[in-house]
Amino acid sequence: MLSSLFLLSLAAASSSGAVLPRRTNWTEQVHPHLGASIRYVTNSSVCEASNVRQHSGYITHGDHTGLPTELERNLFFWFFESRRNPSADPITLFLNGGPGGPGSVLPTFKQFGPCIIAKSPDGFRFVTNPHSWHNYSNMLYIDHPVAVGYSYGAQNYAARSSHETVLHIWDLLQVFLETFPEFRFHRFNLYGISYGATFAPLLADHILTQNHKIQIGLLNAYPIKLDSLVAINGWFDAPIQFKARLDFARYNTYGPVIDDFKYTLYLDEFSESILPKLELCPPVVGSTTTCADTLRKAEVLEHIMHREIGAWPNDAYDIRRLLARQKLGIMGQPAADPTKARLRPFQLFNSTCVRDALGAEARYQGVEHGYSRHAFHSFNMLGDGARSVLNSLSHVVDSGIKTLIWSGDADWICNWLGTLEVARRLQHQGRQRFNSDPGQIYKVEGHSVGQVRTGGNLTWFLQWDTCHSLGGERAEAVVRHVFEQMVDQGTLSST
Repeated sequence: MLSSLFLLSLAAASSSGAVLPRRTNWTEQVHPHLGASIRYVTNSSVCEASNVRQHSGYITHGDHTGLPTELERNLFFWFFESRRNPSADPITLFLNGGPGGPGSVLPTFKQFGPCIIAKSPDGFRFVTNPHSWHNYSNMLYIDHPVAVGYSYGAQNYAARSSHETVLHIWDLLQVFLETFPEFRFHRFNLYGISYGATFAPLLADHILTQNHKIQIGLLNAYPIKLDSLVAINGWFDAPIQFKARLDFARYNTYGPVIDDFKYTLYLDEFSESILPKLELCPPVVGSTTTCADTLRKAEVLEHIMHREIGAWPNDAYDIRRLLARQKLGIMGQPAADPTKARLRPFQLFNSTCVRDALGAEARYQGVEHGYSRHAFHSFNMLGDGARSVLNSLSHVVDSGIKTLIWSGDADWICNWLGTLEVARRLQHQGRQRFNSDPGQIYKVEGHSVGQVRTGGNLTWFLQWDTCHSLGGERAEAVVRHVFEQMVDQGTLSST
């Protein structure tokens, strides 16, 4: 029987085909006026078997609409009601990065999701997480864009850009509110991590635009009561943040990984041949070839730097790893041992029993490589990562939405030097006050854990002693504290 201690030996994990037949023992509704349908399982027992009500399944657009079959998209969602007070607590939508990262469900099972994946004598198991974010909020996870996680499209369809993905998510939210009317008037929080912080401001901006159309009678839809936007170690602006990666290699607080000569060499190359073209890349569409080519050149320059200094791929998420090896004189990457197959705990999501229990029709994409290659390459072909979201983020802040830009001090890939410069560049009524704020120490239960700067509706938080995923035993206690404060009061205050 399935339970919150759902157990699976990876040796028995299924490797069946890409799409399973649709099940019959679930709730299914068709919403022709929305051009969509929803099918879901209630209380799957995979995680949180007895504590809270949950739903998992698909919202499909393109069926019952007369649209071409190749446009059909099936977005997988997993919704957990709050452990505290689901009828009063807000809804928080969590968006993962990539683009093409392993869905929004999977990463949360590492630290702040409803369950965690633990080792067992027979493999791995789901164990209820007592410190989950849904202690304080109803939580909605979506595998996005199409071709990520359990989400899939007809005829190998994949979303191609952040803007296209945002439209899909807004459509999904409309079907969700139609299906679950008890949540239509709840406050709505939007969280994005890494590249999810590209999606989040665009979605928040779109929600505000659609809400205005609804208010003046131009659109018949459900308004979404957007309350806050939180961007964690986010990617917002390529010109600012590619340069910040070079700066961080020399000037991070843990110690330099390159010397002045190499730093100047890389910076000159970036400033002369890459930055001018990045600055010409429009935020939405256009200049596709230029944006995509320049994005690749910036990534190649980084790859050359990483190779010369002996950086491994995961060092980009925690620069302390590289510094520790440099002190030991370890250079280059270790050779892979082909005789040792890696047991990946997240392969649980591709077992037949888990997929069937959740109502998942597709294999979980992103487990083998850490991301969906199909989605990643679709985005890169349009130069999506080169397109800035500063205009959307500025509009969100200036519209009165409580906004937190949150950085871990050891994260290199979306580091705090870049996110602070992003925060300084935003155009909003509190900009002058934000830029003149020298920063205040943020404390949790009397312990100094970071620095906070504020101005108007914008807060920038630098969390000390943590990485891209906000990992670490002490760091995770801070994460829970910050999440609770943002949900309940929308601001950070020391305790």
